[in-house]
Amino acid sequence: MVFYIISSIAAVTGAVLSFRHQGVFHKIISWGLFGSFISVWLIPGMGIPICIGVLLLMALLTTQYALLMWNIGIPERISIATLGLAFIIAFIFRIQHWSGALALHYVLMAPVLLYLYCLFRRRSIHTKEFSFMLVWMVLSLYELAVLFSLIWYRQMLPTTHLSHTL
Repeated sequence: MVFYIISSIAAVTGAVLSFRHQGVFHKIISWGLFGSFISVWLIPGMGIPICIGVLLLMALLTTQYALLMWNIGIPERISIATLGLAFIIAFIFRIQHWSGALALHYVLMAPVLLYLYCLFRRRSIHTKEFSFMLVWMVLSLYELAVLFSLIWYRQMLPTTHLSHTL
């Protein structure tokens, strides 16, 4: 529940930030992300499947945005494109219950680190992209937190030796 609250706050913030700049493509992505999280709150029972479907579509549009926008730098385009592709692949692996779905969450570290590099070091990420990248960063950081908590939890479990049963 905390995840949906934090993600909804990020989606509202991204949607409000999208009004500050001209252009349609980033507004479609920002408002699509906003709609996906609001559907969880407004449509009981069907909100989560709608949210997942819209998130998958917005991840596809985010990747397309990175490939079509030539006015942003190469590191920014790479971080946006890899983030979108990582979410698309992670969604497909999770929905199909294929093995290695948790290992794909390690891929999310690369675009997060590259985006943070562009944001803080180069200061060249445009606020137009920040409107939807904020939501993707919150989702990425949540997925990484879940992954690291699972790893930590497995390390805290007592080890059992099954050699005496063989």
